[in-house]
Amino acid sequence: MELDDLKLMWQNQEKQIAKNTKLNREILRYMLIKAPQRRMNKEKFSAIVNIALPLIIISVILIPNIELRNTFNFYLGVVAFAVPFILTYTWSIQYFLTINKIDFTNPITTIKKRIKHLERQKTKITKLGFMLMPVAITGIFIMGNIELFTTHSLLPLGLIILIMIIAGLYTFKIALHKRFKAFREEIEAIENLEKE
Repeated sequence: MELDDLKLMWQNQEKQIAKNTKLNREILRYMLIKAPQRRMNKEKFSAIVNIALPLIIISVILIPNIELRNTFNFYLGVVAFAVPFILTYTWSIQYFLTINKIDFTNPITTIKKRIKHLERQKTKITKLGFMLMPVAITGIFIMGNIELFTTHSLLPLGLIILIMIIAGLYTFKIALHKRFKAFREEIEAIENLEKE
């Protein structure tokens, strides 16, 4: 009789340990998911700023300071500015919508695919944005009837070009990879937990 009681107690203890282990894994998974969720919230905030800021800058700075003229150069400047602006703005909206599709209650493989897609999309948007930015800046210069190659405009133009080169190098060599590497590491930690 004592042996049966010991077996029953042993089985109850094993069930309790298994239940506690499962509960501990769920708590650990929840804690591990919090870090990528916080990082994703920062990414969402950044995307919202990238959507709102251009509209604010255009309405506060560009529109009041541009004098409407009925000349070919003015319309050329408007087109040179508007096309890159509209393209990059729609890409920013698409990026924001892609961020909103990421749900951390989905399986880890789905989350990894979405984050990989998000990384490719952000890299593509950033590259194209850097390539189109000189056209937009030239459009602003043409709209504002600012001559590009005078002694007064060469220094600001040179600084703009230098800053864009430095920003592009920093963004592609360090910032983008670092941001998404952290996402991948956090998701891999969750995946390793689920494999155990």
